[in-house]
Amino acid sequence: TALYYQVVQCYSPHIIAEQLFGHTHYDEFALYYHSNVKNTDSAVLTTLIGPSITPYTDLNPGSWSVFDPETYVADMSKAAT
Repeated sequence: TALYYQVVQCYSPHIIAEQLFGHTHYDEFALYYHSNVKNTDSAVLTTLIGPSITPYTDLNPGSWSVFDPETYVADMSKAAT
């Protein structure tokens, strides 16, 4: 992971503008900092971590924007009955 952090620090925010991750159980976000100094001046990138991501084909607007994100939850014990 140290190499990954070096790549993120080197190429953010101009090449790596945002990171989108999925498969967690909550809506979350993460912040990346330059040289592990955690203050507002050294923040270089945010990461949005969604509980699920579904890739659809031919729907890439090329705008680098996330449009209308929605999160759904279900009580699986109730759904199984």
